[in-house]
Amino acid sequence: MRHQAVDALWAALRGLPWAQREAVVLVDLQERPYQEAADIAGIALNTLRTRLHRARARLAERLADRQGDLG
Repeated sequence: MRHQAVDALWAALRGLPWAQREAVVLVDLQERPYQEAADIAGIALNTLRTRLHRARARLAERLADRQGDLG
C-alpha cells in the first residue's frame, strides 16, 4: 500500500507545472529554507510562497482524487 502511495505522489508531482514542481522539490524534498529556494529559482520570496501554496493545493487535490479511485 505504501508503494502505491509513493507512486501516486510522484505521478502527481510530475503533473505539476515546472515552476510549482521546482518549488516543491526545493522546499519540501530538499528541505531548503524559503529564501534559499527563492534565490536558487531566481524569484522573489513571495513568488516562491505563492507557487508552493498552489502546488501543495494541486497535489492534495490530485492525491484525494487518486484516493477515491482506490477506494
